[in-house]
Formats: sequence, C-alpha cells, structure tokens
Amino acid sequence: MALWTHDKIIKLLELYKEAECLWNPRNPNHKCANKRHDALKEISLAVEFDVPEVKRKIKNLTRQFYRERMKYRKYKKSGAGSHFISKWFAYNYMLFLKDKNKVNSCMEGGLQSQAEKNLKVAA
Repeated sequence: MALWTHDKIIKLLELYKEAECLWNPRNPNHKCANKRHDALKEISLAVEFDVPEVKRKIKNLTRQFYRERMKYRKYKKSGAGSHFISKWFAYNYMLFLKDKNKVNSCMEGGLQSQAEKNLKVAA
C-alpha cells in the first residue's frame, strides 16, 4: 500500500482546486455525476491512487481544513492578534474552500435590488 506524502497531497489539492465541479456548488457541472467521476478519475491517475482512496483523502483533508478554520474563527473572535498562522502544512493550499458556501455578493445585490423593486411597485 502506497503512502500519502506531502508532495502527493499538495498535488492532489492542486488538482482538486482545478476540478471545480467537485467542490464548487456554483459550477454548472457540480450536479453532473459523470463529470465529477471523470474529474476524480483524472486526479486518481495523476496521484497514483484509486478513486475511493482519493475520495477518502479529500474528505479527511476537508475535515481537517474546517477544523483549522474553526481555530481561525476562535482566534479572530478572541482578538488575540491580527494574523492567524496554521501549523498544518496543507492549510494554505486549501484556502480556496473557505468561501465555497457563502452567497455571492452579486447574488445578494440582485436579491436586494429585486426586493427594492417589489417595494416600489407596491407603493
């Protein structure tokens, strides 16, 4: 059984970042199972692990990333300083995931302007 080295993990994360259909819910192919499977297959070939192992590793890395994000939020909330530095080697490679579930500011503006239009029509 092969081991996940730091270099392999970094390569995995770089490829995962490029395959937005796997992690970005706003990507048009995010709901397409075939596209996601193809992306996972490409990644698995590049890192020389099978698809289930790649999925398992991504899941574990994502969990660890969100644990680190919780540390960041607690650090920020405490006012302990101006800059949080994670000791985990993969943290900076995974920062692309930090805003994946936030509402797009353009979408917020569109919703607000639509609400304003509705108020003007009602008045």
